[in-house]
Amino acid sequence: MEPLHALQTKLKQHLPQLDLRVAEPMAKHTTFRVGGPCALMALPKSEDEARTAVTAAHELGISPFFLGNGSNLLVPD
Repeated sequence: MEPLHALQTKLKQHLPQLDLRVAEPMAKHTTFRVGGPCALMALPKSEDEARTAVTAAHELGISPFFLGNGSNLLVPD
């Protein structure tokens, strides 16, 4: 199983309430409104959700990218 698909499956099992988005357009999350889709985006609502998601990613050898407000960030298409 591909690592990102495995992560998505694991997160759905352990955090069913977590807002997970596949192929989310990054243009929706940047000040300049540019950017193509990201493979998998998690939008945790608590510190515990964030910790669990990051731990799951690391267990699968995935290094997460943390996005703040998206200001002054350019994401390629």
